[in-house]
Amino acid sequence: MPAATKSNGTEKYTAFEERRYTMRVKAVADTLSPPPDSRPQYEWRWLLDGTREHETGDPIEVRCWTSTIWNDTAGRESHLVLLAQALYGPGVTFEDWEELAFEDLTDQRVTAMVMLNPKGYPTIDKTTFRPHAQPPAPPPPRAATPPPAPVVPPAPPADVPLSERTRQRIGRLAAAEDFDDSILARYTASALGATWPDITEAQGQELTEALLEGQLVPF
Repeated sequence: MPAATKSNGTEKYTAFEERRYTMRVKAVADTLSPPPDSRPQYEWRWLLDGTREHETGDPIEVRCWTSTIWNDTAGRESHLVLLAQALYGPGVTFEDWEELAFEDLTDQRVTAMVMLNPKGYPTIDKTTFRPHAQPPAPPPPRAATPPPAPVVPPAPPADVPLSERTRQRIGRLAAAEDFDDSILARYTASALGATWPDITEAQGQELTEALLEGQLVPF
């Protein structure tokens, strides 16, 4: 048989003090419970205030898991509800919780009893979550991002001079009706308040429409 080593736990935390600690959220993530259940759950990573790892000097990190079930029935609260109430006060609602993102929870604090489990590792008693000082109010709902304003192309200036293309079209339409410049001049003066041929492009478009619709006959 290959060589094997058996361990019943660790002696790393023999000096660890079992008591109520203030704990700060380091990270939260969606996970699944071990097979065969494989149910959705939250994995919480906590840093214990006032503690230090011997190797790194960083605060001791402790993990715990809560289900995603929100049960706030008095006396039967799920661990998730107990933790949410410790974080945001007894008035926190399911709707408040749904508005939160994982980054909103980072660095929030609670207190809880932390004991050593049979293998000698610090373990959180999830029934003992309590607020740390005054819990912060849940952040307000995120406002929906307004849709971008439609791009409206700028209207052409009203005083653009008559283009050569429009002038030629007017000439062809007038010639087809045997209209000379005097008829065009009388119409533009009466209907457009302008002098032919010193009209703008917009007025030229109006004159073109008038020619197409036969409005110059009286002139």
